[in-house]
Amino acid sequence: MLEPDITPGQKRAGWVLFAVALIAALVLLAIVLTDIDRRPRTNDASVGAEVIHVTAGVPGRIARLDVAENDAVEEGAPLFALDDTAYRLQRDQAAAQVAAAQAALADAERAARATAQNAGSAADEVARAEQNLALAEATVARLEPLAADGIASRQTLDEARTAAADARVSLDVARKTAGAARDLVSNTDALAAELRAAEAVLAVAEHRLSQTEVAAPFSGYVSGLQAGVGSWVLPEQPVLVLIDDASWHVEAYFRETELAAIAPGMVAHVRVLSDAGEVLTGRVASIGRGVQTSDALAVQGLLPFVPRSTDWVRLARRYPVRIALDAPLPPFLRLGASASVTIGQGE
Repeated sequence: MLEPDITPGQKRAGWVLFAVALIAALVLLAIVLTDIDRRPRTNDASVGAEVIHVTAGVPGRIARLDVAENDAVEEGAPLFALDDTAYRLQRDQAAAQVAAAQAALADAERAARATAQNAGSAADEVARAEQNLALAEATVARLEPLAADGIASRQTLDEARTAAADARVSLDVARKTAGAARDLVSNTDALAAELRAAEAVLAVAEHRLSQTEVAAPFSGYVSGLQAGVGSWVLPEQPVLVLIDDASWHVEAYFRETELAAIAPGMVAHVRVLSDAGEVLTGRVASIGRGVQTSDALAVQGLLPFVPRSTDWVRLARRYPVRIALDAPLPPFLRLGASASVTIGQGE
C-alpha cells in the first residue's frame, strides 16, 4: 500500500493546526479553572428548612386531630386537641379554692374592721380617763393649801382625793380594755397569702388546660405524623413535625479551598433537581465554621458531620454554606431535595 505524499507545506500546516488546537485547549482550560476559582460551584447541596417537633404540653389522649400528613397549615391553625376532662375539673377545683379563699379573707377583713373600731373606741375611753384623772389631781392640788389655811373644809379635800383615786382606777381599766381591743384586731396577712397561693394554683390549672389545644406556631407543612385519635401522648413525645414555610434555604457543601472566594451577601444561583429547568437566586447567608471529624463522633457534638469520600487520599474537607433564597419561592421546594449551587454573578 502506497503512503500518500505529504509535502513539507502540509506538514507545517499540520503542526500549526496542532499547535493552535493545543493552545486553544490550554486557554479553555485556563478559563474554566479561572471561572471555577472566581465562581465556586457544587452539586453537593440540598434544600433545607427550619423544622420543629410538635408535642403536647401535657399528657393525655388525642381527642381531635385537625390535620393529615403533608397538609399545609396557616399560623394559629389547630393541629390537634387532647381530652381535657381531667384538666377542666382541675381548673374548676382550683377556681373553687380561690373563691373560698376570697370569702375567708373578706370575712376576716370585716371582722378586723369591727375590732379596729372597738379598739378606737377603747382608745377614746383611755383619753377621757386621762383627762378626768388630770382634772381630779388638779382639783386636789388646789384644795390642799386651801384646806391647810382653813378656807376649804377637810371633807371637800377628801372627796377630791377620792375622785382622783377613782379616776386612776378608771384610767387603768380603760387602758386594759384598749389593750385587749388591740389584741383582738386580727391580722389578715395569712389569709391573703393563702389567696395568692390559690390563685397561683388556678393559673397553673388554666395553663395546663390551655395546653390541651395545640395550634401551629407558624405557617408550614405537616410531616411525620406519628399519632391518631385515641393515641396516648406524653409531653416529650413528638406527635408531628412542622416545616416552617418561611425558612426555605439551601445547604451547599464547598471544599475548604473554595471558601476564600465565598463571602456572605454574594449572589448564588440554585438549581433544584426536581425542577432543574428553573434557576433560583439567593444570597450567601453564612459559612460554616466547623465540621465534625470521624475521630470526634464519639463526643456526640452538634457540629455537622461531612464524611470524606475516601480514606486513602487526603481530600479537602467540605464546609456547609447556607444560601437564603430570594422571594417569591417556588412551590416545588421540598426538605432534603438535591440541588446544585453556583456562587457569583452570571449563570
